[in-house]
Amino acid sequence: MKLQIIAYALISILLGGACFALLTQLGKGVAVRYLETENHKTLYEAAERFQQYVTANRFSSKQWETFSDFDERVYVLSLQRDEGKENRGEGRQRKTERGKVKNQADESQLVLPINFTDGTFKTRFLYIPSKSALLLAWLISGLVSFVVFFLAFYLLLKQKLDYIRGIESGISILESGDLRHRIAVRGKDELGRLALSVNSMSEALTERIGAEQRALLSGREIIGDLSHDIRTPLTILSGYVPLLLETKPLTGQQRDYLELVRKKTEQMSRRVDELLDYAVIYSGQRKLEKVTLAAKTLLDQLNEELTPLGAVIIDKIPAGTCIDADPSLLERVLDNVLANLHKHADLEQQVSLTGEIDNGDLLLKIENTVLSTAPADGKSLGLKITSYIMERHGGSLTTMQKADRFLTELRFPVSSR
Repeated sequence: MKLQIIAYALISILLGGACFALLTQLGKGVAVRYLETENHKTLYEAAERFQQYVTANRFSSKQWETFSDFDERVYVLSLQRDEGKENRGEGRQRKTERGKVKNQADESQLVLPINFTDGTFKTRFLYIPSKSALLLAWLISGLVSFVVFFLAFYLLLKQKLDYIRGIESGISILESGDLRHRIAVRGKDELGRLALSVNSMSEALTERIGAEQRALLSGREIIGDLSHDIRTPLTILSGYVPLLLETKPLTGQQRDYLELVRKKTEQMSRRVDELLDYAVIYSGQRKLEKVTLAAKTLLDQLNEELTPLGAVIIDKIPAGTCIDADPSLLERVLDNVLANLHKHADLEQQVSLTGEIDNGDLLLKIENTVLSTAPADGKSLGLKITSYIMERHGGSLTTMQKADRFLTELRFPVSSR
């Protein structure tokens, strides 16, 4: 990559230098032609002024020293009468000695007749032009050459810049979740190797995620199969244990054993139901069937369940607030929350239910005191199922415990309809 950039810079410099040399020659030719035209124009104008100058001061041809310095850039070099010897002055020589005049390739001379008091003389004029036209030609050539260098360097780098943008766009697509996308590999430089590494990484991630999904699906299938297999003997136990309890005579110890078996059988049945729910819901087989529900209806349903417990109900929900939810899954959420409350809450202490709008969402908060002898089993799976159902609805389930107080928060997006 670095060597390529250096090569691009050298090629651009060569192109810029060749352009500068060509434009300098062309510009110099144009400037010389322009100067020739301007020089002759200037010399004719100077001759007119010189004639007026001689006439106004009534100079004769012998007064050479007086009029040889009449203009800053136009000099009188010599006078010559027709068929006579050229009277060459010393004006240019003296100026050269003073450092004001130097021989230049673009200087111009012109011979015109000038009338003096002692006759008409062919007068030779010399014009030393300004360097502004040549300097302008050099400046334009330099600017154009720099532009050529910059454009050449940019166009050579543009393909690399486009490739970098392509890699960046490909990485953004991969970040969005489309791991099947592949970045085109161009060349064997650093960018090509980077694209190859990104593709290899996405392939590895795709394979790993696929393996994890297959393992997860297999695990859920196993859970479902096991739940069905376990349910059959549990059903038999659930049917025969009550019959055994009605059998007489039973000793007190036998009845205690059978009651324990009945209790654990019911507990295992609930766990199997939860496992089946987990397998069905997490597998994606259960599709959401959303309908629009009034938020106050949801609050009233909780109120109906909690009122016998002496719960304090705080209703801050505006009238007309609605949510989009699957009624059967929403009922599962409320059942799990209430079941968790009955298992782990000290119902002799105050339970509070608050419904309000928070940051545009419907927020239901249930706060209770934790039962000191609450069972620890079964709590985690039910809350996980509830949390997943809430996530599928675009909401969330949050639980937190501070000292002996437990807070459950259900957050639902408010319907826009």
